[in-house]
Amino acid sequence: MAALKDIRGNWAEVSFINLSGNKRLKISTHKVHSGVLVTSATVIIMENGFETHRMFQDYSYRVIVDRPKRVTSKVVEEQHGKLMDDKPKLLAIIGAAEAHYRDT
Repeated sequence: MAALKDIRGNWAEVSFINLSGNKRLKISTHKVHSGVLVTSATVIIMENGFETHRMFQDYSYRVIVDRPKRVTSKVVEEQHGKLMDDKPKLLAIIGAAEAHYRDT
């Protein structure tokens, strides 16, 4: 997948990994308002045809935080790919996300 412009005109990239039940792990890389480039893993739950995420309840983890000089499509794709290509780290995040729901 390639980086695309988001609604604010910033480069962003998103990938999804199916988890158990009606949950999906959303891996997103985007620039936040402070100018920092963040790659995060967030669980979204499919409910009645909608994606939901309950802040402070559903799993969320900032995996990579960086402050590049410029946030270009190439920079976003490289940072996003860095996590997606790191299978041990990705499997650990998936395990932590699944455990979050077993423990609640």
